[in-house]
Amino acid sequence: MVQMEDNIRPPFLPQDALDILAAHYDRRAPAAKPLPSELDRNYHLQTEDRRGCVLKIAHPSVSDRVLDLQNAALKHLAPALSEVPRLIRAKDGSEIIHIQDRAGKSYRARLLTYLPGIPLCDFRPHSPELLQQLGAKLGEMTARLTRFDHPEKRADYRWNIRNLPQILPYAADLPADRKAVLAHFAAHYQAQVAPALPTLRHSFVHNDLNDTNILIRLQSDKSAQVAGIIDFGDMVCSPTLTDLAVALAYVMMHSPRPLESAAAVIRGFHSRFALTETEIRLLFPLTAARLCLSVCISWHQQKQEPDNPHLSISEAGAWDLLHRLRGIHPRFAHYRFRAACGLPACPHSAPLQQWLAKQTFAPILGFPLTQANSAPLDFGMTSRLLSKVSDLCSPADYAAPLQQQLGGGKIGIGLYSEVRPIYRRALFAVTPHERRSVHLGIDLFAPAGTPIYAPLDGIIHSLQDHRGEQDYGPTLILRHQAAEQEKPFFTLYGHLSPAALTRWQVGQSVSAGELLAHIGNYPRNGNWPPHLHFQIVLDLLDDDHFPGVCTPRLRTLFTSLSPNPNLILRLPFQAQPPQRQSPAALLTKRQQHLNPALSLSYQEPLKIERAYLHHLYDDEGQPYLDCVNNVAHIGHNHPRTVAAAQAQMAILNTNTRYLHDAIVEYAAALSATLPEPLSVCFFVNSGSEANELALRLARTYTAARDCIVIDHAYHGHTSALIELSPYKFNGRGGSGKAPHIEVAAMPDGYRGRDGFGRAAGKHYARSIAAALENIRARGKKPAAFFAEGILGCGGQMPLPAGYLADAYALVRQAGGLCVADEVQTGFGRAGSHFWSFELSGVIPDIVTMGKPIANGHPLGAVVTTPAIAAAFNNGMEYFNTFGGNPVSCAIGLEVLRVIADEQLQHNALAVGSYWMDCLRQLQAQFPLIGQVRGAGLFIGIELVRSRTTLEAAASEADAVAEAMKKRGILISTEGPRHNVLKLKPPIIFARRHVDFFISTLADILQHTALQPN
Repeated sequence: MVQMEDNIRPPFLPQDALDILAAHYDRRAPAAKPLPSELDRNYHLQTEDRRGCVLKIAHPSVSDRVLDLQNAALKHLAPALSEVPRLIRAKDGSEIIHIQDRAGKSYRARLLTYLPGIPLCDFRPHSPELLQQLGAKLGEMTARLTRFDHPEKRADYRWNIRNLPQILPYAADLPADRKAVLAHFAAHYQAQVAPALPTLRHSFVHNDLNDTNILIRLQSDKSAQVAGIIDFGDMVCSPTLTDLAVALAYVMMHSPRPLESAAAVIRGFHSRFALTETEIRLLFPLTAARLCLSVCISWHQQKQEPDNPHLSISEAGAWDLLHRLRGIHPRFAHYRFRAACGLPACPHSAPLQQWLAKQTFAPILGFPLTQANSAPLDFGMTSRLLSKVSDLCSPADYAAPLQQQLGGGKIGIGLYSEVRPIYRRALFAVTPHERRSVHLGIDLFAPAGTPIYAPLDGIIHSLQDHRGEQDYGPTLILRHQAAEQEKPFFTLYGHLSPAALTRWQVGQSVSAGELLAHIGNYPRNGNWPPHLHFQIVLDLLDDDHFPGVCTPRLRTLFTSLSPNPNLILRLPFQAQPPQRQSPAALLTKRQQHLNPALSLSYQEPLKIERAYLHHLYDDEGQPYLDCVNNVAHIGHNHPRTVAAAQAQMAILNTNTRYLHDAIVEYAAALSATLPEPLSVCFFVNSGSEANELALRLARTYTAARDCIVIDHAYHGHTSALIELSPYKFNGRGGSGKAPHIEVAAMPDGYRGRDGFGRAAGKHYARSIAAALENIRARGKKPAAFFAEGILGCGGQMPLPAGYLADAYALVRQAGGLCVADEVQTGFGRAGSHFWSFELSGVIPDIVTMGKPIANGHPLGAVVTTPAIAAAFNNGMEYFNTFGGNPVSCAIGLEVLRVIADEQLQHNALAVGSYWMDCLRQLQAQFPLIGQVRGAGLFIGIELVRSRTTLEAAASEADAVAEAMKKRGILISTEGPRHNVLKLKPPIIFARRHVDFFISTLADILQHTALQPN
């Protein structure tokens, strides 16, 4: 008979707990805090000596034997595990004390050490590293408990997972849909778990490793550590696997990827306590059984004690997870868990591959494929067959390059286990960041109508028409039985002619060498270039729409389920792409051959191999939303700039010593975007070169040398520009300010104590006046004042109203020139204006441009007045070998046309305004966001630990950037205190990208390490 206790907990109040502590333990505590529990009455007591403890008053139904079991287990675990509580003896030496309530009824109580920490259910995020650490800790505890014994086995305890069949009737009056879910998993339990129970290892288990009984502590470096495993009140002797199953149930409960979270825990557990083959197989149904046990008992208890919220604390999550687990094939979970243990995912994969290697097969196209009549094709991440990575790719995008590469009617071979960038449809998306990109078959590219023959005997298993864009189209699956193999295997033929669907019927036999089907044509074949997708599948998982592409994360699992089809095709060359350098290997080689001063982004640098419009793609084909690369101004590899470059490069590329239309046309178009009298252009190769030339122009025109810059500004990497960049000369490795440079205060509208409101501009302009006075005191005059229209390295800081106008007036009055550095902020990014200096209503003497000017092509420009240009024409020839070459000018001109044709300046204004509105809503929710600022698509988010003290949250900013990167969004940090998240994406950015960014950032800002102390 299974025990079902009443849930009326001992009637003790907080003051009673304090009195018990004083009377029996001779300790004092200022207060007693109730702790949630199912049966016991528990209080957290913070004693005067600051050693916390927990008073546990046992429910009357808990026997002395059970309390002794718990005490004995804690004493057994204590020497090896610091994460479990210790018993505190009463002043008379007893481990269990006897007390009475106010009515004189007797109870028993114990005092345990208090383990500080955050319950796993309240900790964010549940990173793979944390979950693996948790698994390892549970594995250590399990290993220790296998060496523990006690006479009280609690075989009839209701929470003993062996008793699920006896507990299920308590949910007889559940709604029909929920009863159906229970029946589904109960059947799995009866079919798989129950027969194996006698053969499983048994030991004492904690039995209640839910996410409130696992405590996490943040280390000083903000890393997470498992700090405690508490509440041993449910201990039973049960299958040794139980604790892992219980932990998985709760870890998966709120995970968006239940199996991935489970795999991390299993990996850690197996590293400390090796699971057997049978245990791995039963882990999924046993985890589901625990959830079924939980919802049944919860349903029963709530009817007894409806006012106890603890009784239903996990019920909604448990039902949700049961519904999600019902959609996961048990064998797939088994394979996933095997892979997590470092085993081949599919246990019968190796034997089948060995059998296939010994067989002889009929040619699949009716003739042997040789080096003379076939050739491998590269559709990988660096493929030149693919001109773009787009949702809009069509067979026409591949036709010409395919014909050119193959030639002579050869059969093209698409490789197995190749990472491809072409799977861009929603069909291949797992999340906005994760895509299925690894090809699981071999493709045979041949003309539509090419006959396909069965390579070996089989039976028609499935005939399906998967009509979606980039799907299989008409598809046939054959079932085969290998000699001495218990399980069948399958071959899949995709992108066929529709005639195959009527030629055969399910169940028909097919002989090796028999005509099977014909290669289909687009668009009927899933709208691909005509080819056969051929794949081996060891387990269809009861789904005839088995994937032909998987995520890199699951490559090991799926290549075990779908081994290399060359086992059957016997191609005369390697059917897999050559092994490429891993990011780690590339990093090592980079460190050997490149200067270490050349920095990389992120703790784990990305290996980026492709880009298109809003996204960068890593070497595994995974997309990263680019929110920081203002070089790709109108989108990475915008088709129009690529076409312009290719067209001009095919005709001419030379220097500017010859007449050419492109440079003149581009100069006129660029000048047209600027106010008069800015009309004379110089073309260079970068923003640094542009600012270097602007400095020469200013010094030549004014016959002066001294310059004024704004604190924390960066204007370029040449020697002269390092002198103009406080960001560099006052930073690490810098040598300080040169005597001829004056540094004006950064106009900080957030932190400036005296710089708020309408007076801010004039207040900060006084710093310009002071700099000019210093120059005058040296007997000099200024050559130039360099300033961005929005301060980039200063933390995406807009200038206060009137500041630039007053600064320009003061500098000009002193005889200097005003240089607008638009290298980061120009070309419509500011939204309301084409140039950021226009936000301040000024007209500079010189404008410098770089980065976005040619959408990633190396180009820069300086535009100035005729008078300044004339002064520079002093007899010394100005020449730049590559500046203004026809290709660069063609690209630059196309960038201007695209901005106008696609109304990208307006887009920057509209999307940027929407983005900042959304960010300010987040600011109202999260105190970490101190200020949101910017213009258009040049935005800064300043993070602070206190909105009162404005303490910079630099480490938090780094943590946010790293977390966003892991979620597929690239941002970086900036500002004098390195606490500003800078956002400057391609100005084709859309509201859907903002929504993805905001939802991701909102989730990350809930991470425990980012919460106020």
